[in-house]
Amino acid sequence: MDELAEQAAAALPREVYDYFRQGAGTHHALHEATPAWDALRLHPRVLRDVTSVRTATTVLGTPVDTPVLVAPTAAQHVVAPGGAVATAFGAAKAGSLVCVSCLTNQPYTEIRDTGAPWWAQVYVLRDRGLTRDLVARAEAAGAAALVLTVDTPVVGDRPHPGPGSDAPWYGGRLLPTAVPGDVAVPTATALPGIARALAGTGAETYVDGGLRSGVHVLAALALALGARAVLLGRPVLWALATGGADNVQRLLSTVTAELRHAMTLVGARSPDEITPDLAGPVDTAGAQPPG
Repeated sequence: MDELAEQAAAALPREVYDYFRQGAGTHHALHEATPAWDALRLHPRVLRDVTSVRTATTVLGTPVDTPVLVAPTAAQHVVAPGGAVATAFGAAKAGSLVCVSCLTNQPYTEIRDTGAPWWAQVYVLRDRGLTRDLVARAEAAGAAALVLTVDTPVVGDRPHPGPGSDAPWYGGRLLPTAVPGDVAVPTATALPGIARALAGTGAETYVDGGLRSGVHVLAALALALGARAVLLGRPVLWALATGGADNVQRLLSTVTAELRHAMTLVGARSPDEITPDLAGPVDTAGAQPPG
């Protein structure tokens, strides 16, 4: 992932790369997100038959080959020709799903025509008429679900303005933490409490923020007490910038392969077998036997 970011930095105009890599305010949340996943450790099960390990699952009823999905990011057209459509093609080839930012400049019908399953990200705007129009267009184009952004009452301060736009670079998190803004706790820290609050409700949990490897994905699915999937944002942009749809497919397939390898090592043969006992902080690793 670091190498991919370096390649994107070399391929993109400096102002575009700076815009997409930045966080808000002091950047605490940005800088702490990935280390929070790195701090987790796995609790392997042993003596399990892992001859066959599969990553296929369903997300809100839609079958996908991988629980590694694409997060909503705006203005992808400034990253590479084809923008969000190229990303959707890559996701389709990887057997994944793409969440489309409401700030995309490409018609929903073009996303639909890639063959990728897709969700539409939605802000509830002050102009409710615009919001209703956005939802109606998404529904008419075949969006499988709406992703409601609830953690952006105001746009955070960012030192690098958007390329040709003052719109936020990121369409919003599916799993908002308790305190929006640049000093919010890392997703990995907030996730277990949110999962406990949702336990027994039937709600599916999705998580993004700082995930950079298949081991991170496995830890996220475990900590979320049966989360359906995770979403990648910046890494997809870096892949798009350095190789278009093919590189997006390669990224998603690589992380999925890493997940499958990690699942094999911990004795989980399917996403349904990824349970909370398989991951935890460093100071508890190994302290509890697998269930």
